Amino acid sequence: MGTVTTILRMVIRRSLANRRLLSTVVVGVAMSAALMSSVVLYSDAIRDLGLRHTLRNADPLERNIRVIISGRPAVPDYQVRRETVERVLDGHAGDILGERIHYGRSATFYLTEPGEPVPEDEGRPRAHFQFADKLEDHTRLVEGRLPVAPGSRRGPRSKCSSGRRQRRSSGWRSATRSTCTRSGARTWSRLR
Repeated sequence: MGTVTTILRMVIRRSLANRRLLSTVVVGVAMSAALMSSVVLYSDAIRDLGLRHTLRNADPLERNIRVIISGRPAVPDYQVRRETVERVLDGHAGDILGERIHYGRSATFYLTEPGEPVPEDEGRPRAHFQFADKLEDHTRLVEGRLPVAPGSRRGPRSKCSSGRRQRRSSGWRSATRSTCTRSGARTWSRLR
């Protein structure tokens, strides 16, 4: 115990003799501790600023969360899948989610005149049946009228809408009838 008190007395005597040096060391230690603690705050601020800049300059479509599932809306398990996806999205990203838009697209169909064989040419006309939530909010009807859901089930009859340029290039007119064929098996639909 005597050795410790002797060393302590010696340190105090030397410190008092070199007060200016001791005060410089104490100030330097305090400043380095403050600097080291502010580096964490500074790096967080730089990271947040970089993220804000990236999100502000990104294309809105690239910022969207896209979830892709396979299914058919007419089959009962589609609703279960859709509810599962909604639940997972709410659990993981509920606070940052804004608007949700559901979009669906069928397999590729090849349009032909009724009773005609499907052409083998790679440039043959192709079509998809699609749906999208809130389509009316994002499109403008130039001419004609939007299709409505069929009231009766007398046969697979589909009403469709298309862009003016697509109609002109394909030669469609109002009440054009076509047959949709998919993967060699015929799926009959009269497109009007």
